[in-house]
Amino acid sequence: MSDPGPFSQVKPVRAYEAIVAQFDEAIRSGAIRPGDRLPSERELMRQFGVGRSTVREALRVLQSNGMVRSRPGDRRGPEVVAFSTELLHRPMEALLNVGQVTLYELIFFRMVTEGSLAGLAATRSGVDPDGVAQLWSLVQDLKDGAARGMQHFLKADTAFHEGVSRVAGSNFLAVQNDVVRNAARNYLATNMDTPVRRSDYMTKAIESHETLVRHIEAGRQHAATLMNHRTILAHYSVFFTDDEVARLRSFFLDPPEAAE
Repeated sequence: MSDPGPFSQVKPVRAYEAIVAQFDEAIRSGAIRPGDRLPSERELMRQFGVGRSTVREALRVLQSNGMVRSRPGDRRGPEVVAFSTELLHRPMEALLNVGQVTLYELIFFRMVTEGSLAGLAATRSGVDPDGVAQLWSLVQDLKDGAARGMQHFLKADTAFHEGVSRVAGSNFLAVQNDVVRNAARNYLATNMDTPVRRSDYMTKAIESHETLVRHIEAGRQHAATLMNHRTILAHYSVFFTDDEVARLRSFFLDPPEAAE
């Protein structure tokens, strides 16, 4: 058998894929930034040396990936869009749906990130009093959303958690938590089989969010973290085995043994 050497076979790249790769690199490098307009189709055809159908296919892929957006009737070129965590929502939900990630794993990680954000927010409540005041306004939005239905409530709930993340001041934790929380929350909403159950969920969530804001406002770090952990476990424990619930309680809720 001949030595394969240090190289491997290459796959042919379609022209539109090469265009997408160049745009991706330009956005990553900052050569083009959110809000910038791309050239017209005719100019892109000239720059890349390809036909109109190839340029349109590349733009379709870019738009599908959430990298650019075009508005009907807008004669200007497509607009470069700022990165959004929404781009990560679908892959995470897909991993959950096909069993590559279990709900238990998802909730465990959510308790890590969201509990940390709640605790961090409590330590920074004195640094960002306006942000804490905004949390009370977001709680009222939750109440208004609940009166209008589950979808309005979930939208307000997302805004509330974004508010906690802003007070916490950790963008990295916030991005991770947003992706995980979205997948877990959609699973929960899908598996609530009665309007009564949805109403009960919204009522309890509002109460827990109000308590959480009080802890954050008072600077009670441990209480804020623990409140968050209890709330998440209460919402999702019905989907877990007794052993899984016991493991989550042991890790997040039971006080650690005193060091010898």
